[in-house]
Amino acid sequence: MIKRILFTLTLVFNCVCHAENIGDLEKKAKSDSEAAYKLGEHYLSYDQNRAFQWFKQCYELGDRRCARGLGVIYEMYRKDYPKAIEWYEIAYKMKDDEAAYSLAALYEDRLQDYPNAKKWYEIAHKMGDKSAAYALGLLYDDILKDYPKAIEWYETSFSQGFIDAAYALGLLYKQQLKDYPNAKKWFEIAHNRKNTEAAFSLGLLYYDAFKDYSKAIEWFKIAYNENKDKKAPHALGVIYIEKLKDYPKALEWFQISYDKHKHYGSLCWIAEMYRDGLGVKKDLVKARSLFEQAAKGGSEEAKEALAALDRNQAK
Repeated sequence: MIKRILFTLTLVFNCVCHAENIGDLEKKAKSDSEAAYKLGEHYLSYDQNRAFQWFKQCYELGDRRCARGLGVIYEMYRKDYPKAIEWYEIAYKMKDDEAAYSLAALYEDRLQDYPNAKKWYEIAHKMGDKSAAYALGLLYDDILKDYPKAIEWYETSFSQGFIDAAYALGLLYKQQLKDYPNAKKWFEIAHNRKNTEAAFSLGLLYYDAFKDYSKAIEWFKIAYNENKDKKAPHALGVIYIEKLKDYPKALEWFQISYDKHKHYGSLCWIAEMYRDGLGVKKDLVKARSLFEQAAKGGSEEAKEALAALDRNQAK
């Protein structure tokens, strides 16, 4: 279950120095902010002291990107958050269009200062940052528990073309508000816009909330066939064995789940089928062997089943 999609600060600098000689860039960088910026991004991932040197040079030449680059070094590598805030604020005052979002993410993820996070996300949104509305939705949803405001911001984000906001709305309506018709509506929108999690979530919705197992099967099959969702074969096996008592179909899907995706929960179900003679000839020796394999794979249910077999054998 996806609880939260983290919007942590990850200012990604794409190295472009391979196309230019480092020595030539260093000569230019004394008076050329673009060359200094390229050197800063070149060194960032493996030599932050040099990156700092060139971002500082770039900043002194008036390039706002490099004030944010210095903030990144203080936040991500030196863990000096007050200095990171200082440099991000300098970048913001220089009209850097990503600085407000960087400040918001730092306040939220590093300092858990949610009022300041909210303030800076709102500023970022007003500056045209399309990620900010979604981040505000997450903040109101997961942290502040203000679901009407979360819905408002997710809908704003969706209207800006952020498709994952539709999926987030589906989750909010299902998990927090228990409003299953609206959950269905937004999951379907998300699926139609190519969100790869939505089909499986629709399967769960029909299974858990609507108790419509035919529709659940339909959506789990879509999740598997279209989105290659590895959870779907196990879910199909569970429906067939628990709800429909169609043991051959259950065995088929549990076998796919284990053989192709090493789902040890599915192997445990297969072992139970041999233990109880469900759709197969009862075979306690084979059941024990399968339980042992599943237990080695980490299945707690298999470990409990083995202990129960041992107790019964000792009687």
